[in-house]
Amino acid sequence: MTAAARRLLVGLDDTPQAGAALRHAVRLARRNHGCLVLVCVVPKHASGVLVSPLGNCVAIVDDPQETAAALLREARERVPDGVSVVTVMRRGRVGPVLADEAERFACDAIVVGAHCSLWSRLSGGVERYLRRHSQARLIVDHTGTLRPSRRRPPAPPRRAPLRVPAHPA
Repeated sequence: MTAAARRLLVGLDDTPQAGAALRHAVRLARRNHGCLVLVCVVPKHASGVLVSPLGNCVAIVDDPQETAAALLREARERVPDGVSVVTVMRRGRVGPVLADEAERFACDAIVVGAHCSLWSRLSGGVERYLRRHSQARLIVDHTGTLRPSRRRPPAPPRRAPLRVPAHPA
């Protein structure tokens, strides 16, 4: 049995998946009396593209640093008072930054939201990078994704075949 994760790093961006990951991390932190490290990554280049924790382009913005700071403030307000929080904004590539911050803060787990884009499925994205390069456990929250159901739709009711009475010859 593994130990409970008490220090959780959460990769944030402006997607529903990141919001679901934050809610999941808050539940874990409250249950385990832990703390959160909220990380928002701003790209190195000044092109104004906000990148998600799983490597997707989220939005083109005028000032990516100000947008990231606002995102961290908003996320901090959503965390209840009983949970301690550290917010971090860094420039760089998402995967290496999250792995570095998890090591720097000695985090037990990294919580990210699952993105269902075709590129993430083909390349593995940030999730694959973190599984290979981070010592912390990776928790991928799938509740914010719209996954198609694997269940088949119910079959239409079968009708009994019509029986035609035989005509006397």
